[in-house]
Amino acid sequence: KKNDCKYMCPADGWVLIRDSELLCGNLGKATLGSGTKEGLFALLLRDYNSDVSMQCMNRLAKLSARWIGTHGFSIGIDDVSPSAVLR
Repeated sequence: KKNDCKYMCPADGWVLIRDSELLCGNLGKATLGSGTKEGLFALLLRDYNSDVSMQCMNRLAKLSARWIGTHGFSIGIDDVSPSAVLR
């Protein structure tokens, strides 16, 4: 839509979500919430309620699990074994 162009940022300076669809921006640690009150989850909690924030977290967790399952993600035993210093 032509009116949506005014909300788009070519440098992904902000996130635009409409009808549960990410239209522009990147969802990273800083955007989702890295312990601050400026992240997506805190904003949803403040502007809506805990159910909306929880639903968003749940949907992102399901999306992440599906993406990892589809694109493949594996770790080896060396990745999860403690180093000699920790033993």
